[in-house]
Amino acid sequence: MSEDFVLANDNYHGVYWFSIISEWTGLPLDQVNLVLTQLVSLSIAPLFRTLLHPARVSADIRHGLGLTLGALFGYICFGYHAIHLITLPTLTYTIMCFQSPKTMHRSVLVVSLLYLSTIHLHRQYYFSNSYTLDISGPLMIIVQKITSLALNLHDGLTKEDEEMNDNQKYHAIDRIPTIFEYFSYIFHHQTLMAGPLIFYRDYMHFIQGTYLLDALPKPKSSVNQNIIQTNGDAVPSKSNLKQTNNNTAESYRIALVEPSPYKAVMLKALGGVACALIYLKLSEIFPLDVIREDDFVLNTTLVYKLYYLNIVTTLTRFKYYYAWLLGDAVCNNSGLGFNGYDEKGNAKWDKVSNINVLGFEFSTSLRDGINAWNIQTNKWLRMVVYDRVAVYATLLTYTLSAVWHGFYLGYYITFISATLYTMAARTIRRYFRHYFQHNRNSSIFYDILTGFVTRVLFGYLTFSFIILDFEPSLRLLVHMYFIFHVLSFIVVLFVPKIMPKPTRIRFSTAEEAAIPSKEDNNGGVVIENLSSNGTISKDSIHKKSLSKDSFYKKSTSKDSIVKKTSDKTE
Repeated sequence: MSEDFVLANDNYHGVYWFSIISEWTGLPLDQVNLVLTQLVSLSIAPLFRTLLHPARVSADIRHGLGLTLGALFGYICFGYHAIHLITLPTLTYTIMCFQSPKTMHRSVLVVSLLYLSTIHLHRQYYFSNSYTLDISGPLMIIVQKITSLALNLHDGLTKEDEEMNDNQKYHAIDRIPTIFEYFSYIFHHQTLMAGPLIFYRDYMHFIQGTYLLDALPKPKSSVNQNIIQTNGDAVPSKSNLKQTNNNTAESYRIALVEPSPYKAVMLKALGGVACALIYLKLSEIFPLDVIREDDFVLNTTLVYKLYYLNIVTTLTRFKYYYAWLLGDAVCNNSGLGFNGYDEKGNAKWDKVSNINVLGFEFSTSLRDGINAWNIQTNKWLRMVVYDRVAVYATLLTYTLSAVWHGFYLGYYITFISATLYTMAARTIRRYFRHYFQHNRNSSIFYDILTGFVTRVLFGYLTFSFIILDFEPSLRLLVHMYFIFHVLSFIVVLFVPKIMPKPTRIRFSTAEEAAIPSKEDNNGGVVIENLSSNGTISKDSIHKKSLSKDSFYKKSTSKDSIVKKTSDKTE
């Protein structure tokens, strides 16, 4: 082992078993260890669908293999620092067992964030310029697991169904896991190193094999050909699970044709490799460190700065795409992530997906981009904060996200700015979007325009998240004149004062929602979509305006239009 190699990995605490591969490939040892553990995990995953299928082995065996491999991988990548992966879950499990379920979720959240913050601060103080793989990565995933589990227990043990929303009811748990179940959930090898976050209910359904029943289509679904019902006693096997018809009390057998994940696994694995190669190749042409240099900051135009920031932030995202796509492929290869069938009968493998690459890169709004990025973390943030606070939900959600990421001030520039941009984007959508919904061409123009602005905005918004440090981030923002901050303030402060407030019309059925307002002064109308119980759903739709002639051909009875109302936009 050469002296240069030892110096290059001086801050790394993982094992040196594969140092020869690192020297031969030129890749840092920490990356070699991480990639090897992920590839081994990908190779072992099919055992959970074959030899270790829940119809063949007990849940304890499936728990045990995931726990053993996860602990081994943790030691390979982090050495003695892996003790942190045990310490924090032990502390929080003790709280779950001995504190009242009415308050223990708060204690778990506080203890978890304090512990993680200590690790973040240690890294920031001692290794601020090091990009070596460190324990904070898997610890961030563990914090998501234990805090979501604590909240699920709180909901299941202290709340009635009517006190919870649908998502909370789905995830609610009414029994504290055994210590074996708990640590196998924490250490399961598929998700420990790079995620994605798996919620406890989904994990247990995977272990027990009931995830297939969760994804059963409704009786009128077009995928009924995948289900065969025959009378007789149901005997659990690889393709047969027992279910009781509550209406007739008659037992029958459901023959479930388990979908193959290989197509999804191959696409995600190859996509991850492609993203890694693109990053390795193009990052040499467009180095990130350029944006710190005086020549870039002082001697380039605003347009060029925005152009270059868009390129380097996009390339940086490709690193995340690689890790998330490969992690998703590992899960799918074991059967974890099956999410039922689409309308055409094709199996969906997106239950635990962390990224929608095309959805993010071609998003036409900040909201759509955020919803396609780090999806499981977004679900966690919604579960922990957004759905549980009455005021300042957006600000508090971004604050938790920033603390969870760490204390580099670049994170806080990004998240505070994102709060402002979110407010501005909602305002623009509310006051301007309906003007472009009269015909297909104007709607396409609006999408292209907002898509372009969103692309530029993501580069401007996220560069500080990438370079981390406050001073170079602020310096570059100053030389870009805080352009998007200023524009966002103008939109939020003045647009509601000078633009007419859009009229919202509430309809009783989806068919009636195609009828425009008779008093359509602006040439269009913003229409809210109603749920089956007659209430306004969170997702609004914008129908194109019909001509007056076609309007009067429609029914205009009192039942058609329920009432005019004003409501907040998305």
